[in-house]
Amino acid sequence: MTSHPEGSLFPQTTAIYRCSNTECQDQKDKEEAKRLKAQAEKEKADQKRDADKKQLREDKIIEAISKGLLKK
Repeated sequence: MTSHPEGSLFPQTTAIYRCSNTECQDQKDKEEAKRLKAQAEKEKADQKRDADKKQLREDKIIEAISKGLLKK
């Protein structure tokens, strides 16, 4: 498969190889699925952490405004 990634001057060719041994390929497929699942979970955790940080900052700002420390 040939693609032309954004920002790249030249096209890139990607080859996908599969094992001729069915057991080997099944194992590789399981490993890839496990890796993709872990990556998705990490991204979800990162998004939650970012949302929590944003909420904490907003809560601190609201608290400071209510105490009169910050002016609108």
